[in-house]
Amino acid sequence: MPREILECHCSVERALTGLDLNANGLSSCNMCKQFLQGSALSSFIAKAGAVLVDKKAEAIVTAELARDNYPAATDAGHVTADFDALRSAVVTAHMRDTLDHLNEAYGPQVVKDSSNEVVKNLLHNKTLQRVK
Repeated sequence: MPREILECHCSVERALTGLDLNANGLSSCNMCKQFLQGSALSSFIAKAGAVLVDKKAEAIVTAELARDNYPAATDAGHVTADFDALRSAVVTAHMRDTLDHLNEAYGPQVVKDSSNEVVKNLLHNKTLQRVK
């Protein structure tokens, strides 16, 4: 059974490479969901979701810090248009869907890490089943 898990993982990676989806996180994620089923799919979705929620939180914090560190309206360096853009960036960061972060440069890495986590979880579970 562990061999089948590793072969499935290799097949998914080959398919993503063959379809040239390694550069697009959202497409890679959707393709992985088509290949996986059962506990593998659940594990993949959970891991990818956890990482993407963290990425969304980082984006929100970064936008809020940029806004909060901008000179106050009474300072000479304050430019209203720039401050409005920073406020808009905060609203956008809050409203953005978590899956949209797969379109960022780190998106494909999130998919690879999630796929690797599936293998780790499944192999660990199969080992524990044999011990029982």
